[in-house]
Amino acid sequence: MSNTKILIITILGVLAGFLLFGVARYFGLPTFETFLTAAFGENNIWAVIFSLALILLIVFMIFRSRDKAEEN
Repeated sequence: MSNTKILIITILGVLAGFLLFGVARYFGLPTFETFLTAAFGENNIWAVIFSLALILLIVFMIFRSRDKAEEN
C-alpha cells in the first residue's frame, strides 16, 4: 500500500472519530475524560496508563495492518 493511501486512510479515520464524538455528545453520552474520572477517580495515574495503553494498542494495530497490506 502506498504512503499516500495510508495517509488518506489515517486522515479519514481521524475525521470519522471527530464525527462520532460529535454524535455521541449530541446524544448525551459522556466524554472520555468523564469516563476516566468515573472509572479511576480524580488525578489518578492509572487513568494516564490506561489512556497510553489504548493509544499504543491503536498504533500497533495500524502498523500491523500496514505490514499485512504490504505483504499482499
